[in-house]
Amino acid sequence: MPKRTIRVELHAMAADLAGAGSADLQVEADATGDDVKRALAALHPALEEILSVSALATEVEYLHDSARVGDSARFHLVPPVSGG
Repeated sequence: MPKRTIRVELHAMAADLAGAGSADLQVEADATGDDVKRALAALHPALEEILSVSALATEVEYLHDSARVGDSARFHLVPPVSGG
């Protein structure tokens, strides 16, 4: 299966843990949200602790971990937030 490059923008705690604001990843053409999260963990092991509770999103919608990421080339990893 061919691979493609995607960019994942890292926000808040995710950017802090990774020490970067984004990550460029090589994923299979039929990758799922879970595949993207595994690739992020491989590139930035410090992210592994928050990936299960973080959301992956395109510019217009949140994705389930089992959903195919489709043709989008840019994604966002949104960690849990709290406020008061």
